[in-house]
Amino acid sequence: MNAENIILDTPRLLLREMTPVDAEQAYLLNLDPEVIRYTGDEPFDSIETARRFLSAAIKLPPVIKVGQGPCERRKGEEKHGKGKEIS
Repeated sequence: MNAENIILDTPRLLLREMTPVDAEQAYLLNLDPEVIRYTGDEPFDSIETARRFLSAAIKLPPVIKVGQGPCERRKGEEKHGKGKEIS
């Protein structure tokens, strides 16, 4: 993980920018009608399409990427959503 991608890092939570490593999760999220209802995005047609999108998004100015980062709970913390657990 690149320190430049970290937005917020606390003992319980890591909030970071999405990267191509997140392609599978981005693909699955955009298949959920409740997600795209609020983002206005179209579903990705494949994980590779999601990977290409995320590769291009890395180059966008930070202000455009607000609200698009994954939120990961630290290991052992209570789960409140669909985020993945990190150690």
